[in-house]
Amino acid sequence: PYKIYGGTNFYSRKEIKDILAYLKTINNTKDDTQVRRILNVPKRGIGSATEDKIADYAAEHGISFYEAAMRVESISGLSRAVSKVEKFVAYIEAKIREFKEAESLKNEIETLIDDIGYIEGLKLEDTDEARGRIDNIYELINKAAVFEVGQQETGDVKLGNFLSEVSLLTDADNKDTEAGAAEKVTLMTLHSAKGLEF
Repeated sequence: PYKIYGGTNFYSRKEIKDILAYLKTINNTKDDTQVRRILNVPKRGIGSATEDKIADYAAEHGISFYEAAMRVESISGLSRAVSKVEKFVAYIEAKIREFKEAESLKNEIETLIDDIGYIEGLKLEDTDEARGRIDNIYELINKAAVFEVGQQETGDVKLGNFLSEVSLLTDADNKDTEAGAAEKVTLMTLHSAKGLEF
């Protein structure tokens, strides 16, 4: 059991958290944290001031952030951002329907990633880090494909079930990181070691 020092858990990587936030929002629009994470990812011109006004409106009316976003026309002071928020909500609503009717979870996730242009944005960065992030996104798609094959016998290939499995894997990774560190060998790359003093 070797451990890379300072290595980031697969499900803790930004690109994976972003894609999963889309999937979690589609699965449950009442999850305010996930909805807010993707409101402007990728950039769609919805700033933090708009986000704060939506959040304030949600708190005042005792509704979820997403429900407040659905009523964006009723929120004062958002004239320029209204159409952008409406487009975001319309996209999520369309995806909710598509995922319910989808024959292939893997294909639907690939379509989502293409729709939002996540990989295209990383390709434009043209860095080693961006290429690594693209590889991680393809790995997530592969995980969905493996899950799909494993669930086909039961006919339980649902987004919620995939997210539950991801949640279990994330919890297992976190426990593994916390437990028994003294009994394990830790490795460090030279890149991670740069700037450290021992």
